[in-house]
Amino acid sequence: MNKRTKKISIVSIGISLAIVTGILMLQQKGDHAPQLSVAEAAKRNADDEVDDPTFIQRQTDARLTPSASQTIDTSSSERLRRIRLTTEDYNAMSGFGPLPIHLQNLDFPLLLVDSQQRLIPNENIRHLIEHFMLLTGDEGLQIATDRLQEYLTLALPEPASHQASLLVKQYLEYKSRVHELPKPTVNAADPETTLVQLQESLDARIRLRREIMSDSTADSLFGSEQAYDAYTLVRIETHLDNATSATEKNQKLIEAEQYLPSDMRNRMRSSRERQTFDKTLAKLQLSPSNEHQIYELRKAYFGAETADRITYYEATSEDWQNRVDNFLHEKFSIEQNTELAKEQKQLLIQNLKAENFSKKEQAKLAVQLIREMAQR
Repeated sequence: MNKRTKKISIVSIGISLAIVTGILMLQQKGDHAPQLSVAEAAKRNADDEVDDPTFIQRQTDARLTPSASQTIDTSSSERLRRIRLTTEDYNAMSGFGPLPIHLQNLDFPLLLVDSQQRLIPNENIRHLIEHFMLLTGDEGLQIATDRLQEYLTLALPEPASHQASLLVKQYLEYKSRVHELPKPTVNAADPETTLVQLQESLDARIRLRREIMSDSTADSLFGSEQAYDAYTLVRIETHLDNATSATEKNQKLIEAEQYLPSDMRNRMRSSRERQTFDKTLAKLQLSPSNEHQIYELRKAYFGAETADRITYYEATSEDWQNRVDNFLHEKFSIEQNTELAKEQKQLLIQNLKAENFSKKEQAKLAVQLIREMAQR
């Protein structure tokens, strides 16, 4: 199997989850640069020490289980440092020369080191590895791996550098073996079977991680991905459950979101709330007598100021429509005049709009015309 095929297989499970979710939604609805010393670079690029880092919520199974956030005890004298090299420093020190031009503007992820110079594993290790694996197409896998090991030596003190090198070996072994695992088959006609296969595939990936690395290391490197995969499975199951009301389904999703890392939880909640808002709004808009309910819905979701503005932009009357129709008629006449240059037409239309509409009304006119075009 070539490298491209391996790379594709690594993300196939994520793609399968996305496809199944979509299906169910539809059913539901060079030269070396001058050298810098390592000490200079480390001193120049070590970020301020941090006192209270809280790590990602961990999942120990493919299903949702209560998570325990790991927090460093700041009552002791232990302090952590966040470390990374700039691209300029790495380019100057690298024995392989500068990075390819298309990677010059990418920042290296921050790595955490404790007061004993020990590495604190987290998902940034994965991000750093994948950062250097982008070089595979330019320089080959061996050079990309050698550059990564070089970066760890340049950026990190011992024993953190050695610990990071071991994690790199474990992660790359995982990537080389994960493509051998059975892949789920997406079958739109049989989503239940597809769901079972997705679960089995995710479980197999978790077992492989724990075969190659310790449980704590696997959780540190894959915590967010595992939490999102588990959430996605619950989401699919919820949509498949025809015996559950919409309110109960929404409550299940709310409960499932609690096991996600905070930033991911906020994104999922915002997406869910927007979907609920859009569905409710669409139902209310079926009847012209629901204007007050529509306004209250928007007020609750966007706030009174935005709700007032939307109401103004959407409002129409016989007088307003007559004014719009007259404007469009005269605008059309100007546009069809072959004796006028393009700049003259634009000026005349601009003046016509200013004569017939205030600045606020011009914004309203623009919004309504754009919506009308979108609906054609």
